[in-house]
Amino acid sequence: MVQAGVTNFDLLVDGNKNQDLITRLVGSIGTGPLEGKVGSAPALAPGAGGDAYATEYRKRLSEDPFVFTPHSFDALALLALAIEKAGKYEGPAIRDNIRSVANPEGTVYTVGQLGQALADIKAGKDVNYEGASGSVDLDAAGEPVGPVGTWKIVAGKIVDDPVPYSCAAGNPPTCTPP
Repeated sequence: MVQAGVTNFDLLVDGNKNQDLITRLVGSIGTGPLEGKVGSAPALAPGAGGDAYATEYRKRLSEDPFVFTPHSFDALALLALAIEKAGKYEGPAIRDNIRSVANPEGTVYTVGQLGQALADIKAGKDVNYEGASGSVDLDAAGEPVGPVGTWKIVAGKIVDDPVPYSCAAGNPPTCTPP
């Protein structure tokens, strides 16, 4: 972007929330053009799932979770739970069972409880997975809607705002400030 002459970064997007990228930009253009610029990105949900995920991620990888890693984790968790519920690994069976493990009506399980959730599904119990990215309840279109965080650049470092916006399903989704 800098080589293309783009140095006015007024609003940053989720893909820009990468400290390595910001560090390289600062090395090229200094902190001035980036100072105080803000961005938005999916956020870790405050609470048990997000906290457990972030703690385990930092412990294993010695860095903070990158944008969308909690969402990828949750997608795989829902896939595993839906396969167990379906009793087979086939697209239509997974599709027909994914809402039943994502939405309310069952015992709530979160990030560190996937083994127990799988065992309980096998035992015929209903589960409601609440993930690292927040509630993964699926709307009518099959989309989860989660928290959105804002962040800014201060002295060449990414600084998260403390409380993410809460968003609800819809077209477009509606988000409520903290």
